Amino acid sequence: CTLLLGTAIINASLAVWMCQILGMTWLSTVICAFGIFFIGEILPHSVASRHGLAIAAKTIWVTRLLMVLSFPISYPISKLLDLILNQEISNFYTREKLLEMLRVTDPYHDLVKEELNIIQGALELRTKTVEDVLTPLTDCFMLAADAVLDFNTMTEIMQSGYTRIPVFEIERSNIVDILFVKDLAFVDPDDCTPLKTITQFYKHPLHCVFSDTKLDAMLEEFKK
Repeated sequence: CTLLLGTAIINASLAVWMCQILGMTWLSTVICAFGIFFIGEILPHSVASRHGLAIAAKTIWVTRLLMVLSFPISYPISKLLDLILNQEISNFYTREKLLEMLRVTDPYHDLVKEELNIIQGALELRTKTVEDVLTPLTDCFMLAADAVLDFNTMTEIMQSGYTRIPVFEIERSNIVDILFVKDLAFVDPDDCTPLKTITQFYKHPLHCVFSDTKLDAMLEEFKK
């Protein structure tokens, strides 16, 4: 209320001042309108949109002084508005609005592409499903259940860069086990150890989910 009241007083004072100088003519009306438009609207908004926090920090004492001076008028008005309008409804943004703001302002913010992808991915957790982000079986790095952990196989595992590797039997869609690469720490390639020996020793559980499971539910499952 203090700022709005101050703006109204300044605008009214400018109009009265122009009328006293030029009289009640169309010229005073035009000059007053353009003065309020440029000095009271365009200029403050242009400057504050870029340096709003800095200006507010430097002029906070002015705002507090105006609050004290206008207290007898602004305080009753603010209480009356609270009584009539009840709780104030603040501005809020939905996930869709935030995502669109990120896309629209992409050329102007200093976020790198990887950071932008992480933010967008976090905002889409509740809307995307496992099917939207999963890697097709045809593109997965997998090992056959009857594989032997010789030098060539161990090299392929290391070069893949994965820490958990599905193990299939006969068909790639028939996943029967999962290999943790850390389990190979003490495996000697010269021994040609069967893969089944390692997987049956550790027996890591397979976690299966439906393709329509939401990603936020999957994240909670991973935390467990």
